[in-house]
Amino acid sequence: MEPNLIAASLFGVKGLVAVITGGGTGIGLMIAKALALNGAHRVYIVGRREDILRQAAQSVNAEVVIPLRGDVTSQESLLDMAARIEDDVGYVNLVVANAGIMGPRPLKAAPNEASPSIAEYRAHALKVPMEEFTNTYAVNATSVHYTAFAFLELLDAGNKRTPDLRSQIIATSSIGGFSRLAGASFAYSSSKAAATHMMKMMATAFAPYKIRCNVLAPGLFPSELASGIIGGLKSGTTGDKIQIQFLAEPFHRMFFLDNLAIGYPHAVVERVPVSWLFIYAGAVPLGILVLWAILVRPGTHKAHVTILGWFISMILTLFITDVIKNAVGRPRPDLIARCKPAPGTPAHELVTFEVCTEENHHVLHDGWRSFPSGHSSFSFSGLGYLALFIAGQCHVYRPRADLARVLLALAPLLGAALIAISRCEDYRHDVYDVTVGSILGMSVAHYTYRRYYPALRNKDCATPFPNPADDAKGFMKVKSDEEALRGAQEFELDEFSGDEEEREQRPLNGRR
Repeated sequence: MEPNLIAASLFGVKGLVAVITGGGTGIGLMIAKALALNGAHRVYIVGRREDILRQAAQSVNAEVVIPLRGDVTSQESLLDMAARIEDDVGYVNLVVANAGIMGPRPLKAAPNEASPSIAEYRAHALKVPMEEFTNTYAVNATSVHYTAFAFLELLDAGNKRTPDLRSQIIATSSIGGFSRLAGASFAYSSSKAAATHMMKMMATAFAPYKIRCNVLAPGLFPSELASGIIGGLKSGTTGDKIQIQFLAEPFHRMFFLDNLAIGYPHAVVERVPVSWLFIYAGAVPLGILVLWAILVRPGTHKAHVTILGWFISMILTLFITDVIKNAVGRPRPDLIARCKPAPGTPAHELVTFEVCTEENHHVLHDGWRSFPSGHSSFSFSGLGYLALFIAGQCHVYRPRADLARVLLALAPLLGAALIAISRCEDYRHDVYDVTVGSILGMSVAHYTYRRYYPALRNKDCATPFPNPADDAKGFMKVKSDEEALRGAQEFELDEFSGDEEEREQRPLNGRR
C-alpha cells in the first residue's frame, strides 16, 4: 500500500490520545493546546498542582484536555494514572515526558560573570543538600524512565488500535544537556544529558514493539522552570505578559540594610507600566508624525527625515540608557523590598546581592538599574522630539508668535514630565535619576532633530536641510587621479594653429 503523503494526513493528530507530564504550564501546556485545537480525542495533562491543571484545561477545552493530579517521581502514582486512563479510553498514542525542575543554581551562572574564589565556589556548592541535587535527577531523568514503562502497554494498545499511527514517547530535554558550561545548574544540565541518552537507548529497546522514541532539546523558553534565567516572568494560562530580561546583568553595588534611601516599598503596580510607556512616548508621537505626513503631504524628503530622526532618537536613547544602567548599577529606592534579605543578615555591614532571597530574576537584578531613569529618557526622547518638531513647524520663536502655538509645542514636554515624575511616586527612582534621564532623552532628541532641521530661531526652521542627492555638489563619484588629469591632457588641433604669439594668448581647452 502506498503511503499517504497529504500534509493533513502526515501531520494530523485527529483522534489521538496523549499524556503530557508537566502539562499545566510552559512547553507542556503549548503541546496540549496544539493537540487539542487540532483534533486530538483526549489530552491528559499531569502535574502536582490541581488548580493549575484545571485552569489550563479550561483555557483550552475542558472536554478534551483532562487534568490528572499525580507525582512523576512516584511509581505508584504513575501506575495509578495509567490505570485510570486505561479505564477511560483503553489506549495511548503519545506520551510526552515533559516534567522537569531547575535544581540548585551554581555560584557562577554565566561565562561573563567574575569567577568567585575557590573557597566561595566550594562553600556555595556544599551548602546545597545532596537530596536537592539528586531530586533534580529524580524528576528530569528517572521519571522519564518510569513514565515510559508505566504507559508502555497502553502505547502498545495504541499501535493495535490505530495501525497507521505508530505510538511514540517524547522526552523534553534541553540544549543545556549538550553544553560544557555550568549554565543554569550542574544538576539540571547533567540530568538532561542523562535523559537524552536514555531516550536513545529506549529508541533501540522499543523498536521491536514499533514504539518510537524522540527527544526535544529546546533553548530558553518562557516558563516557570526558566524564571530564574528569563526575568519578569508571569506564566499562566490566561496570556499574561511575559517580559524577557536582557542577557547583560547590572553591576551590583554593595549596600547597607539600614540605608533609608533604599528602604522604600516595592510597588507591584506601576503608574506608567512599560507597555503604556511605549504607547505614550512611542506610539503616540509616531502616530502624530505619520498623520501629519498623510494630511499635509510635505514631500518625500521632509517626511522621510522627520520620521527617520524620530526613530534614531528613540533607538539611540534606549541603547545609551541601557548601557549606563548596567555599568553604573545604582540601587533603586525600593531595593531592600525587592531583595528580601535572608533572616539574620547584619543591618550595619556592607552586604552583596547574595543575601537576597527573591527568586524572580528580573525583579531582583532590576533593583540595580536605577541610574538613569529609563522611563524619563525614553519619554523625553520621543515626546521631546515631537515638541521640537511642532515648535519648528509653528515658528514659536517668531516675533509676537501666538501663545497657542507655544502651548501646543509644550504639550508633549508636559506629558514627558508627568511620566518622569511618576517614577518618583512609585519609588522606582529618585529625583537625581529622573533629572539625568530627562536631560539625556532631551539631549538625544535635540541632537537628532538638528541633524535634519535648522535651529528654531532660524527663519527657515520649518524646512529641513536639502537632500544632498539633489545638489550637484552633493553625493557624487570621487574621481581617480587619471580621471582628474584626463581633461588637462585633452587638446584640439586648432589649439596649435596660428603663430606662436596667438597660441600663447589662447587658453588650452578653455583653461589658461
